[in-house]
Amino acid sequence: MVRPFRSMGKWFSSVIPYLSDMFRHTVGKLTGFLSIALGLAPEVFPDFFAGDRGLLHAQFVWWIASAVAFFLASMAAWSEQHEALLKCQKQLDDRQPKLELLLEVTYRDYNSEKNHTNYMMSGVLFNRGAPSIASGWTATYKRPSVPDELMSRRYLGNPFVIKAEDGEVSLTNSSLLPTKTGTDPLMNGAARSGRIYFTLPGNRLNENDFEIEVTCFDILCQPCKSIYRLNPSPVVGIQFYPDEQVKQKG
Repeated sequence: MVRPFRSMGKWFSSVIPYLSDMFRHTVGKLTGFLSIALGLAPEVFPDFFAGDRGLLHAQFVWWIASAVAFFLASMAAWSEQHEALLKCQKQLDDRQPKLELLLEVTYRDYNSEKNHTNYMMSGVLFNRGAPSIASGWTATYKRPSVPDELMSRRYLGNPFVIKAEDGEVSLTNSSLLPTKTGTDPLMNGAARSGRIYFTLPGNRLNENDFEIEVTCFDILCQPCKSIYRLNPSPVVGIQFYPDEQVKQKG
C-alpha cells in the first residue's frame, strides 16, 4: 500500500510546477497581445459585439482567446523545458570521450614462415571530450566484390623492423598505439601517435585495391572509426615517430 501513495506523491509534486508554469504563461498571454486584441475587437467590429447577441459573441471570443492563450502557454512551457533538457544533454555529451583517429601510412610485408601478411599502420588518436582509454581495437579489410575480412591484431614478440633506403625503424610493443592508450588515459585536447599491428592470412602484397577500416573503442565502448586507403604515391624516406628507435644510413 505504500508504493501507490509514493507514486501519487511524485505525481502531485510534478503537477504543481506544471500548473504554476501554465498559470504564469496563460496570464502573460491574456494580459499581453490577446488583451489588446480583445480590447480593440469591439471598436473594429461594433455590430458584431452590439446588443444581447453581441454579449454572447463576446463570451465566445473570450473562450476562444482563453483556449489560444492556454495553447500558447503550453507551447511556451514545453519550449522552456525542452531547452533545459537540450542544455543538460549537451553538458552530458561534453563529459563523454570524443576520440578521433587519423591513419597515416601503412607498411606491409609477408611472413613466409607463418604464411601471413603484416600490416603495420601508423596512426594518431585525438580526444576532444572527457579523459578516456582505448579499450579495444578492430580492423576490417575491404576489397571490391569480395567479402570483408576481419583482421587479427597482434602484439610483438620480437622487434618489428621497417626498412627504407635511408635507414630503418625498430618497433616494440611500447611503440604500439593500443599499448600507449590502453592504461594511460588520453586527456581532453591531447593526442598520441603510434603504430597499430594487424595481420591477414596468406600473401597479400599484390593486392592494391583495398582499404582498411580501423575501429577504436573508448572507455564507454563508443566506436571511433577511420579508413586507410592505399596511397599510390611512394613514401619517400624513412617514416618514424619521435619515441621510436631509428637507425639512419649515411
